[in-house]
Amino acid sequence: MPCWNVIKITYSETELNLPDFELAIKALTALGFTVAQNGKALAFKGIFDGQVINASIYDGKLVYQDNFITNAMIKALTNAIRRGYSQTVVSAAAIRFGWTQRATGNNRMTITRR
Repeated sequence: MPCWNVIKITYSETELNLPDFELAIKALTALGFTVAQNGKALAFKGIFDGQVINASIYDGKLVYQDNFITNAMIKALTNAIRRGYSQTVVSAAAIRFGWTQRATGNNRMTITRR
Protein backbone atom coordinates (compact mmCIF):
# COMPACT_ATOMS: atom_id res chain seq x y z
CA MET A 1 0.00 0.00 0.00
CA PRO A 2 1.60 3.32 -1.01
CA CYS A 3 2.03 5.99 1.62
CA TRP A 4 0.90 8.83 -0.65
CA ASN A 5 -2.26 9.87 -2.42
CA VAL A 6 -2.42 11.51 -5.80
CA ILE A 7 -5.01 14.28 -6.06
CA LYS A 8 -5.68 15.62 -9.52
CA ILE A 9 -6.57 19.31 -9.44
CA THR A 10 -8.43 20.67 -12.40
CA TYR A 11 -9.15 24.29 -13.19
CA SER A 12 -12.29 25.76 -14.69
CA GLU A 13 -13.21 29.19 -16.03
CA THR A 14 -16.28 31.39 -15.89
CA GLU A 15 -16.70 34.53 -18.01
CA LEU A 16 -16.67 37.80 -16.00
CA ASN A 17 -15.61 40.66 -18.34
CA LEU A 18 -14.46 43.24 -15.79
CA PRO A 19 -12.69 45.87 -17.91
CA ASP A 20 -11.23 48.08 -15.15
CA PHE A 21 -8.80 46.34 -12.78
CA GLU A 22 -8.78 49.18 -10.24
CA LEU A 23 -12.57 48.98 -9.86
CA ALA A 24 -12.40 45.18 -9.75
CA ILE A 25 -9.85 45.38 -6.91
CA LYS A 26 -12.15 47.74 -4.98
CA ALA A 27 -15.14 45.47 -5.56
CA LEU A 28 -13.30 42.32 -4.44
CA THR A 29 -11.90 44.12 -1.40
CA ALA A 30 -15.41 45.30 -0.48
CA LEU A 31 -16.53 41.64 -0.63
CA GLY A 32 -13.82 40.83 1.94
CA PHE A 33 -11.20 39.25 -0.30
CA THR A 34 -7.47 39.84 -0.20
CA VAL A 35 -6.41 40.86 -3.71
CA ALA A 36 -3.04 40.88 -5.47
CA GLN A 37 -2.43 42.08 -9.02
CA ASN A 38 0.17 40.35 -11.13
CA GLY A 39 0.33 41.80 -14.62
CA LYS A 40 -2.90 40.91 -16.43
CA ALA A 41 -4.19 38.76 -13.56
CA LEU A 42 -5.92 39.45 -10.25
CA ALA A 43 -5.46 36.76 -7.63
CA PHE A 44 -7.82 36.84 -4.67
CA LYS A 45 -8.55 34.74 -1.63
CA GLY A 46 -10.90 34.85 1.28
CA ILE A 47 -14.06 33.34 2.67
CA PHE A 48 -17.32 33.50 0.72
CA ASP A 49 -20.51 31.93 2.07
CA GLY A 50 -18.52 29.85 4.56
CA GLN A 51 -16.21 28.44 1.87
CA VAL A 52 -12.53 29.29 1.44
CA ILE A 53 -12.06 30.73 -2.05
CA ASN A 54 -8.70 30.94 -3.78
CA ALA A 55 -9.18 32.07 -7.38
CA SER A 56 -8.02 34.58 -9.95
CA ILE A 57 -9.36 36.73 -12.74
CA TYR A 58 -7.30 36.40 -15.89
CA ASP A 59 -8.17 37.64 -19.37
CA GLY A 60 -11.74 38.47 -18.33
CA LYS A 61 -12.38 35.04 -16.83
CA LEU A 62 -12.73 33.76 -13.28
CA VAL A 63 -10.27 30.86 -12.93
CA TYR A 64 -10.70 28.46 -10.00
CA GLN A 65 -9.98 24.92 -8.84
CA ASP A 66 -13.20 23.05 -9.46
CA ASN A 67 -12.26 20.18 -7.16
CA PHE A 68 -13.25 22.18 -4.13
CA ILE A 69 -16.07 24.50 -5.29
CA THR A 70 -19.57 23.52 -6.36
CA ASN A 71 -21.31 24.97 -9.40
CA ALA A 72 -23.86 26.72 -7.18
CA MET A 73 -21.04 28.35 -5.21
CA ILE A 74 -19.36 29.58 -8.41
CA LYS A 75 -22.64 31.00 -9.68
CA ALA A 76 -23.21 32.81 -6.36
CA LEU A 77 -19.60 34.08 -6.30
CA THR A 78 -19.78 35.28 -9.91
CA ASN A 79 -23.04 37.12 -9.24
CA ALA A 80 -21.63 38.70 -6.06
CA ILE A 81 -18.51 39.88 -7.94
CA ARG A 82 -20.64 41.34 -10.74
CA ARG A 83 -22.94 43.13 -8.24
CA GLY A 84 -19.96 44.48 -6.31
CA TYR A 85 -18.30 45.64 -9.52
CA SER A 86 -21.50 47.39 -10.65
CA GLN A 87 -21.84 49.15 -7.29
CA THR A 88 -18.20 50.25 -7.49
CA VAL A 89 -18.68 51.60 -11.04
CA VAL A 90 -21.76 53.60 -9.99
CA SER A 91 -19.96 54.97 -6.91
CA ALA A 92 -16.92 55.97 -8.99
CA ALA A 93 -19.17 57.74 -11.51
CA ALA A 94 -21.02 59.53 -8.70
CA ILE A 95 -17.75 60.80 -7.26
CA ARG A 96 -16.40 61.84 -10.67
CA PHE A 97 -19.54 63.80 -11.63
CA GLY A 98 -20.23 65.20 -8.15
CA TRP A 99 -23.47 63.30 -7.60
CA THR A 100 -24.86 62.49 -4.17
CA GLN A 101 -25.58 58.83 -3.49
CA ARG A 102 -27.73 57.43 -0.72
CA ALA A 103 -28.37 53.77 0.10
CA THR A 104 -32.10 53.02 -0.01
CA GLY A 105 -32.02 49.27 0.62
CA ASN A 106 -30.15 46.09 -0.04
CA ASN A 107 -28.22 46.63 -3.31
CA ARG A 108 -30.24 49.79 -4.00
CA MET A 109 -29.22 53.42 -3.98
CA THR A 110 -30.55 56.78 -5.06
CA ILE A 111 -28.28 59.05 -7.08
CA THR A 112 -28.99 62.77 -7.05
CA ARG A 113 -27.37 65.21 -9.44
CA ARG A 114 -26.34 68.45 -7.76
